[in-house]
Amino acid sequence: MAAIGVVTAIANPALEAVVVSALSSEPERVTVVRRCVEMADVLAVAASGAARVVVIGEGFAGLDADLVGTLLGYGATPVAIGDPASAWPASLRIPVVLDAATPGPELVDQVAALISAGVPPALRTPPPDRAGRPRPRGRVVGVWGAAGAPGRSTVALGIADEAARSGTPTLLIDADVYGGALATMLGLLDESPGVAAACRAAGAGTLDVAALARTCLQGGPAPRVLTGISRSDRWPQLRPAAVQDVLAQARELAALTVVDCGFSIEQDEELAYDTFAPRRNGATIAVLEHADDVLVVTGCDPVGVARGIRAVQELRELLPACTPRVVVNKLRAGVFNGEPTAQLEQAFQRFAGVPVAAVLPWDGKGCDTALLRGRMLAEVAPSSPLRKQLTGLAHALTGSRPARARKRERRPRRG
Repeated sequence: MAAIGVVTAIANPALEAVVVSALSSEPERVTVVRRCVEMADVLAVAASGAARVVVIGEGFAGLDADLVGTLLGYGATPVAIGDPASAWPASLRIPVVLDAATPGPELVDQVAALISAGVPPALRTPPPDRAGRPRPRGRVVGVWGAAGAPGRSTVALGIADEAARSGTPTLLIDADVYGGALATMLGLLDESPGVAAACRAAGAGTLDVAALARTCLQGGPAPRVLTGISRSDRWPQLRPAAVQDVLAQARELAALTVVDCGFSIEQDEELAYDTFAPRRNGATIAVLEHADDVLVVTGCDPVGVARGIRAVQELRELLPACTPRVVVNKLRAGVFNGEPTAQLEQAFQRFAGVPVAAVLPWDGKGCDTALLRGRMLAEVAPSSPLRKQLTGLAHALTGSRPARARKRERRPRRG
């Protein structure tokens, strides 16, 4: 049997010397192929297939959950080593923690046992609370669509607002890696995007429900809002693993989480680079992969419909198990001859194999007024036909009752 290749990534020189000496005690079983000082070196060796185990010391620069997942994808098992009393953040998803004081032969035995047993990736579901009870699980809705401004942000904001008004605790996240728009639409300052701060906390292992709640903005009955990046060059801050951790905490914070995604789901980094490269669209893919419902927003004109059909096809190629809900937006007179809803339904059924979940009318005046004032559509145009359809869509996603119906029931009788 060939010796197991091991890479060390330990910042403490004294600890590294002890670990390398211990692992080198039986070269016929374990061999140290590289002693790395940077995470880029670790990834390069793991990608080459020369290492099956990566021994990581506490405080190694560049270590986060996204890189741990990358190592697992390369077939290299990350192993933390150090003082067993030290608490490694669970968000890093490192499957195994070994004691640095273990004698050399025993340490080799443990490494060999890990390979033979096939260590599974760390759990992707949140652990139970201190009482051992399962943590509450809210729903995540990803709002996505093809390029061309079909109105993803308007739909995401409208659904989140109407869900919150119906009494559902709601969180709205702007995860558009090409530049978020929700902060501007709501008239909020976006110098410090909340989603970037939450992702940084997730990477550092300090994100919990309370920390996520402090990062969000909220006022009145409106949903909590996690503002997005306004500068597209900040996209590396939204690592897929960190976004996944944010969604996990969001499920505990809110009964409904609505995520406004970027438009692209291309995965062409491996064509442009011969080494590990950050994935710009990884955040969008992570949201779509872990969402309970995916809304594909498309325009209602011939160009928008064609893009929407291709978007559904691309989404199914990426995530075959995903069953999206198509939302046709900006329906206006003059675009179709005859009854537009039936034609839209026929087009998506025939070419994409999915029904149309909702058709939203164009309300340029209401949307422009809301944008100008930085307010919700329900506040500036409460009787808007668009708001009525968004209310129905929010009700279908949450199962909640419209707030107006409940208020009418509580109204006391006269006389």
